[in-house]
Amino acid sequence: MTIFKIVIILIVILVAMFGYLGKYLSYLKQSIIGNPTPTSNTYSSTTANTAPSVTLGNTIVPVEVARDYQSIQKGLSGRPYLDQNNGMLFVFPKASIYRFWMPDMNFPIDIFWINNGMVVGVEENMSHNFDPVNPRYYSPSVPAQFVIEVNAGFARRHNIRVGDRVTFNNI
Repeated sequence: MTIFKIVIILIVILVAMFGYLGKYLSYLKQSIIGNPTPTSNTYSSTTANTAPSVTLGNTIVPVEVARDYQSIQKGLSGRPYLDQNNGMLFVFPKASIYRFWMPDMNFPIDIFWINNGMVVGVEENMSHNFDPVNPRYYSPSVPAQFVIEVNAGFARRHNIRVGDRVTFNNI
């Protein structure tokens, strides 16, 4: 084995062990600019005494909102659980093909991609088993400005599908 091959193998191992987070951070940094605020007419105004939620079809989902770089980067990673009927809403500055992955996740999730007040993509039962050498990325087939993560099985239990109307409440 040549020195060159050994060096390449060591670099791959180091990237797998320590670099996968850096690559994701760079991707997010390029993808996320500023601190967007909702502008569509499908939103209601924020009030101090009301919790944020999203209505997917006929299902109201209380959400935690991630709209800044650090919150989006962290997401649900490291949490032991998510309340059964709650979710996390990711707000991006514009519609695009945003990739998600599952490092440091402790439970499987469903994910909804949303654009123009409509569900444009659904991924069910995303595994929380993460392989840093060969990470799996999840992304929609069409651009989306918003993403909601919920517990696995939520989409099936509530019959949430592509085309369902979405309303943002107190976001």
